[in-house]
Amino acid sequence: MSTILPPFIAIKSTLFGTYLSYSNDSDSQNFGFLKFNGGNVFSSLAKFEVVKGNIGIGLVHLRCSHNKKFLQQRTFNGLQYLTPEADEPVEDRLSAMCTLFEPQLIDVDSDTNKVRLLLHRSNQAVYTIAVQQSNQTYFGTGTTLSSTDTREMFEVTDLESLIILPKHVAFKNHNGDYLTIFTGFPPFVLMQFKSTDKGDPSSWFVVSTDGHGRAQIMSYVNKQFWRYRRDDHAILVDTPNPTDAAIAQTTSFLPIKVDRNVIALRSFANDNLCGPSEFRNGNFLSATHSTVVRESRLVMEELVLSRSIYNTDFDLANAVIYGETPVNMATANISNNSSAENTAEFKFAYTESRRAPPGLPTTHGW
Repeated sequence: MSTILPPFIAIKSTLFGTYLSYSNDSDSQNFGFLKFNGGNVFSSLAKFEVVKGNIGIGLVHLRCSHNKKFLQQRTFNGLQYLTPEADEPVEDRLSAMCTLFEPQLIDVDSDTNKVRLLLHRSNQAVYTIAVQQSNQTYFGTGTTLSSTDTREMFEVTDLESLIILPKHVAFKNHNGDYLTIFTGFPPFVLMQFKSTDKGDPSSWFVVSTDGHGRAQIMSYVNKQFWRYRRDDHAILVDTPNPTDAAIAQTTSFLPIKVDRNVIALRSFANDNLCGPSEFRNGNFLSATHSTVVRESRLVMEELVLSRSIYNTDFDLANAVIYGETPVNMATANISNNSSAENTAEFKFAYTESRRAPPGLPTTHGW
């Protein structure tokens, strides 16, 4: 069953757990410029644009955002690889250079982001797979795959819904109250929407984000991380080591972009969104909301007064010029009034004029 992909996606191999990324190294000329070696979903090398096709139902083109080229098939040593080399989409399904893909949802009965990607070319549809060659994992195609072959299964991430939280933040609810730590129920440290001052240190939180977009959040005051408590779904601030495998799921949250500076925070422990809930007559933070509602919308404010941006590198090799306008430099016309092929020669004259500053002679070019 075909499915609709978001406009910008990241593609992760279900088998290897790594993201498809643009890679220009010594192997790329032979095996294509794509490898499943990415560990950061936010990397520009792992970003792909989904362009709707003009023919067929559910067919799309995949465009590498790094070099602005479309994915098509290449053959090397009898193996087929996919590489971003097409300047324009190719929609001729009889051609081996066709760039049309058909995304298929793997399990239509479950809430999943796993898909298969079929490449339509040479009048047939072939599955795309993760191929291992020379100790590297490339993006290729295969025709005789089973329905359980994990090489052809990919997880698609909607990049427009993800957001990297700033390192130093404050959170505010729909009533305008800032989230602050609360120590009124010892030994437990809860969080309550009560403060009116984001400059209060108890409203200061420090965020760390991993390569899959998962955030772990620490209180600046007690240097403890957020943790989901299963008994009542409350979010506590009492964990010194959030990466401990036994509790990692309870300390991880997925920020979801709702608006410009509005997010929802999904707990990986129970898949619910965080927000204020009435607990002992206070607006304490808990993970109880199944959808984005008013209570689960959190305003995010960065606690930074100034910043400097430096050591910027420009990828000139893949630079794109926007807003180009053709300029008519010269014209000529010729007609062939016979019934046979003929050859004609055009001659153009070109004069370049330059205006010099006052006091200097004007020069003319050829």
